[in-house]
This record gives sequence, structure tokens and C-alpha cells, in this order.
Amino acid sequence: MVVRVLVVDDSSFFRRRVTEMLESDPRIKVIGTAENGSEAVQKSSRLKPDVVTMDRDAHDGRHYGDQKNFSRATRINPDVLLIDHRGCPGDA
Repeated sequence: MVVRVLVVDDSSFFRRRVTEMLESDPRIKVIGTAENGSEAVQKSSRLKPDVVTMDRDAHDGRHYGDQKNFSRATRINPDVLLIDHRGCPGDA
């Protein structure tokens, strides 16, 4: 079984890096990426991922950054993995 993942992050660099890392495992397929919570809700409703990786700060003011709110907004129930990369080299 292949796990279908949607990667959500406001940084295009991190979307690419997370996608590359995940797809290095043949059991994982990144089916889409999104820049913010609103885009993630739209894509999740259409793509129906098994897992969503979400940058804690990519919620664009709508606070989809937890499974309860995200599932309510999308009417699907993927596993949500929150990622917080503050403090990484190069962050302001």
C-alpha cells in the first residue's frame, strides 16, 4: 500500500525538501503541495490524501493547523503531521 501525502508549507524550499525526503521512500507518494491552509483544504477535498504534513505557521489566519479543524473544513479525516521549522538555519 502506498501512503498518499499532501505537503503544506508556506516556504517553497521546505515544500520541495519535504517532498524529496518523503518520496525517497517507495511506500510514500506526494500527491500534491499547498502554500497555505486554504489551498490545503481545497486540494485535500479533491485529492483525498492519507496524510497531510502542515507547517504550523502556514494556516493563513484560518487556523487549520490541527486535525480537528482541518478535518471539519475538508470533511475528510487524514492524519495531520505538524511541522515547525522555526530556528532552522536561515530563518529570521
